[in-house]
Amino acid sequence: MFEALMKGLAKKGHQVDVVSPFPLKKPIANYTDLVSLPSAMKLVNNVSYKQMKEQLYGLPVYAVSTIGGNQLCEYLALPDIQKLIHDPPKNPPYDVVLIEIFGSHCFSVFGHLWDIPVIGVSSSALYPWANSIIGNPENLAFLPNNVLNFVGRMNFWQRTYNLLHTTFNKIYFKYLTQYQDEQLKKYVGPNLPSVRELESKIAMILTNSDLTLNGIRPMTPALIEVGGLHVQEDDSKISPELQKWLDESKHGVVYFTFGSMVKIETFPKHILDIFYKSFEKISPVRVLIKIPNPEELPPGIPKNTHILPWLPQLKVLQHRNVRAFITHGGLMGTQEAISCGVPMIGIPLFADQFINIDRYVEKNIAVKLDYENMSEDDMINALNTILYNSSYKDEARKISQRFLDRPLKPIDTANYWIDFIVKYGSNALRSPAVDMNCISTPGVKDRARQFVSFLEACNNLARIPVSHIDDSGREKKSDRVHKMRLLLPFLLAFLACQQCTNGYRILGIFPLHGKSHWVMMEALMKRLAALGHQVDVYTPFKSTEVIPNYRQIYIESSTGSTMNNVTATDLQQFSNINIKFITYAAGDKLCEMLVLPQFQELIKNPPKDPPYDIFVTELFASPCYLAFGRHLKIPTVGVMTCPFHDWLSHHVGNPDEPAFVPNLLSSYNQQMTFWERLLNTMVIHLMQIQMDYYLTPHAKYVKDNFGMEIKTTDLYKELSLILVNSHHSLNGIRPHTTAVVEVGGLHLQNDIDKLAPEVQKWLDESTHGCIYFTFGSMVRIETFPEERIRAFYKAFEKIAPVRVLMKVAKKEELLPGLPKNVMIQPWFSQIPVLRHKNLRAFITHGGLMGTTEAVFCGIPMVGIPLFGDQRVNIQNYVKKNVAISLGSIEEVTEETLTNALQTVLKDPSYMENIKKLSKIFHDRPVSAMDTATFWIEYVIRHGNILQSPAIHLTWWQRNLFDVYATIIAAVVIALYIVLLILRALIFGVKRIFGRTDQKKASKSKKHN
Repeated sequence: MFEALMKGLAKKGHQVDVVSPFPLKKPIANYTDLVSLPSAMKLVNNVSYKQMKEQLYGLPVYAVSTIGGNQLCEYLALPDIQKLIHDPPKNPPYDVVLIEIFGSHCFSVFGHLWDIPVIGVSSSALYPWANSIIGNPENLAFLPNNVLNFVGRMNFWQRTYNLLHTTFNKIYFKYLTQYQDEQLKKYVGPNLPSVRELESKIAMILTNSDLTLNGIRPMTPALIEVGGLHVQEDDSKISPELQKWLDESKHGVVYFTFGSMVKIETFPKHILDIFYKSFEKISPVRVLIKIPNPEELPPGIPKNTHILPWLPQLKVLQHRNVRAFITHGGLMGTQEAISCGVPMIGIPLFADQFINIDRYVEKNIAVKLDYENMSEDDMINALNTILYNSSYKDEARKISQRFLDRPLKPIDTANYWIDFIVKYGSNALRSPAVDMNCISTPGVKDRARQFVSFLEACNNLARIPVSHIDDSGREKKSDRVHKMRLLLPFLLAFLACQQCTNGYRILGIFPLHGKSHWVMMEALMKRLAALGHQVDVYTPFKSTEVIPNYRQIYIESSTGSTMNNVTATDLQQFSNINIKFITYAAGDKLCEMLVLPQFQELIKNPPKDPPYDIFVTELFASPCYLAFGRHLKIPTVGVMTCPFHDWLSHHVGNPDEPAFVPNLLSSYNQQMTFWERLLNTMVIHLMQIQMDYYLTPHAKYVKDNFGMEIKTTDLYKELSLILVNSHHSLNGIRPHTTAVVEVGGLHLQNDIDKLAPEVQKWLDESTHGCIYFTFGSMVRIETFPEERIRAFYKAFEKIAPVRVLMKVAKKEELLPGLPKNVMIQPWFSQIPVLRHKNLRAFITHGGLMGTTEAVFCGIPMVGIPLFGDQRVNIQNYVKKNVAISLGSIEEVTEETLTNALQTVLKDPSYMENIKKLSKIFHDRPVSAMDTATFWIEYVIRHGNILQSPAIHLTWWQRNLFDVYATIIAAVVIALYIVLLILRALIFGVKRIFGRTDQKKASKSKKHN
């Protein structure tokens, strides 16, 4: 894997210097074997059966910490390494260091010495001790550590053992590897951080895992899965002789190897006899075996068996005649077999091989054998099963398709994220959890705090001020996906039909009448249509635009329009919005729309030629609509127009992490105090309880309209994928489960709106700069009190000759006295305005869509939050030094607004910081829109496979409360028993000594 990665980086044009025991046999451009390390343990084709039993069989943590850890750190003493430490290249210097995440984290010292980022690379899924390096959640309730062979849903005792085993491994690893601190002082220098401190500075880890093989788990952004990276970059070739032998194997070939280390020829004779006899009985199927030293094999090799000391494994597995793979279960080899769609017979020997094979057995692509207890019949049955039961081959091909189905190749993913860290530094993806002690992290104290908070929340039905009605401050013309050309109508019609035929049929339902919400949904659905899918959309927004593959069905909203319809007086009501109001206005009222004729027709007579393949809907406060996916028996995709909703975490298996992820509507940042973390935890759980309580009646809407009995909370289990309007550069680092995909700024990618001629002219002539001012698509600025409007006027007048563009829905209601440097319009094409070269600042209420557009265009902000999440959004940007907050509309005065505008206009740091933030926001391996469409199509292709196992656990199982309670009870009982024993011993000793004293006393009396 490491060689493939470094070669891939060199092929991308990077100058790569490598320190390893494996110099390249054939040099390539940009790749230098800087130091060829002597091999402390010759493992390649050199591990006998006896050595395997003595040295590799047992606790992996000990072997990793010593053989793969402390012993490797002795390389620091080598002269070539010493030269690298004291005299590194300077023209140019290194930009980044890549090290293996295994046992020798001492090598992360190079990043400290040269002040450059360190990136870890793990050739397997992360071992238990590695998650804390980047603050990755462990989730031991449903994720066994990778040295245990638990698969599927764990029972109570397995979860308990998983917790204890993982804890022991982490403690023992740290104990064994603390010796590396002494090695660093001895070979590098006295005043160095400890190995634990050095590894905590690791910027990112590339891990050889993949959701298809390793399951669904939450991951922090700094953990990048590149499973099978080596598979797609293999450039080895098959010899002519072997090619001929494989081509002539018309009845098929079984390929057999125990990897690059273990020598099959050293196994006991009775095991080799089992192989010989079994292989002979499956003739005319042939067998190809890798044997480093054929002369050590006992005689009797069957005629249908061919042995060679080395084989280009991937090329062999790719051959059309290879029908099965006998393997020890090493991750690299089994990944190659899976990529080629070859089923396996697994004979695990040590380490993670057991869980690898167990996973493949569960997926029905492998049969498992125990090498110590297997018989000839076992081996023959396994071979016949794999060779002649077609379900194994069929399933292997399906798994292969999933494994290879990714938005980017693993090597391109690795290369992109390495570049990202080089450009933006070690902290670009750093989780706040890394900087917390073990008590502060969610795994310990917060779990206890969550439990206490839950009990408190049950008795507290306080109204939490919550608003999620976000607005973005503009109307937006619909994207035009295809323009019909008069000269080619028939050709285009034909192409459109072809697209419909080859694409999927997609149903979209978006009943919420919120323009800022619709902007994102509309952009997504029109893009899916442009890709050739047949898209039907139900929405309260009318459209007369004709787009190939796209059909928009109008539904009358039960809530009325908020478009340019919220006055200053209405804001008081909006600012006091709570969970009860949200679940009524954006929940119950929307569910009442299910009785509309359009929906009733869809429910009773859904299209059948072709039927729908997937259902897409907004995920906010109306889960009743999730019933469409269940009713139509198709996957469901939820789309959020804001960061992930706290109240949904427990329903979809997304980690809460209240220790460093503030709730959606708080003003906290990710570095919270103890009391902030306590309150944050309580608020999150209270919101979850309230939402579940107020949404319970949605089950009745589902029953009345769909005829199905189902709990509201169970409707969330229909979700196969959740697209979230967030991005780590804006919303911070937090782990997400695989089904939660960030697509922040999705609506920005294909905007083709143009400015009105008079606005274009005004902006072009604003040579001293221009400020754009809007309170979004809902709020009417002209309805604000005279005092506030006068403050705006005077402040704008003072910054002349800088001009101001101001959105005013009804200019006839605006107070007279508008300054000459201000232009007002009822509507602006917002993104083109923000993109204009003369625009210098944006006065905003802090709606997520509008502020995201400002970041996208690199425009600093002056924030005047009005309600909902706007205060949180503005506070977030203030912390990043790209915005100034005026607190609230009541606090705005001529002086405060003038000072804020002058600061943003004249302090270059605001423009510099927003340009940097914009650059990071733009910098993605795949655009937000392409990410969204890929994962929607992925779910259609592969079904409901992204769901977290956590959704099938109760809240106490998910948080391991039952396990902790049992452990605590066991400790208390043990202590109580010890106390009883001690009391009994003390009582017994007292009785013995008491009798002795009495005897002495009686003797003394007699003597006297």
